[in-house]
Amino acid sequence: FYGMPAYVDEIEARLRKVTVEEVNAAIRKYLDPDNWDAVIVTNNARELAETLRSDAPSPKTYSSQVSEQVQTDDKTIQALPVKPTAVEIVPIEQAFQK
Repeated sequence: FYGMPAYVDEIEARLRKVTVEEVNAAIRKYLDPDNWDAVIVTNNARELAETLRSDAPSPKTYSSQVSEQVQTDDKTIQALPVKPTAVEIVPIEQAFQK
């Protein structure tokens, strides 16, 4: 509308201009690694909850080829502790009610 680019195209163009330094600065400013909540929607909620509670590594798998760099980065990320203080299984209908 009004001669503006499509929303998805506009977002993609803007994201391409963001630097790693800008992303890291935003993370440091807005995210607190000691105080955050996550919502995960999955078919296997109980199995995922047990994995999270155990803080066991969960290797990433892909259905297509990925670069060696991605695989190396995945191993670094996989080693990070999650250590949740609480894991709650909630029916999807209630997930955003709080």
